[in-house]
Amino acid sequence: MWLEAGQVAAEAAKQGGVVTVAIPTAFISSIVTLLGREALAFFVGKRKRNGNGGPKPGAGETCRKHGEDIAMLVEFKGNADDALKRIEGKVDRLLERK
Repeated sequence: MWLEAGQVAAEAAKQGGVVTVAIPTAFISSIVTLLGREALAFFVGKRKRNGNGGPKPGAGETCRKHGEDIAMLVEFKGNADDALKRIEGKVDRLLERK
């Protein structure tokens, strides 16, 4: 890129005009650079499993661990609800006796 900029400056100095040489050369150089970058990204991106190269969504170690934690919390909530119902029943029976 720096080499091209130096060549553009040298051509502009020879021709005597920045507008006739430097601007079109810089424009073409920018287009070629961007197209090359996009082409490289396209070919490299085809080998990846998803957009960022990691595992598919939900299949990662962190997602699996969070899923297990959530399942454990749901089970605990169900057990806690059952325990509270039993306790409420016992409290109601104690209050009926008095």
